[in-house]
Amino acid sequence: REYAQRKLTTKAYPLVLNNVKFKLILIMFSLIGRQEMYREDYHYAA
Repeated sequence: REYAQRKLTTKAYPLVLNNVKFKLILIMFSLIGRQEMYREDYHYAA
């Protein structure tokens, strides 16, 4: 939600929805590749 709100300040709504969808797909395939479960408290190194 924070990501989408930040993007909505400069981008159009349909474009933001597509960006969020793509980000979720990347996370999903990354988790599948590492064979891990999603953790909401996980912090990215980058």
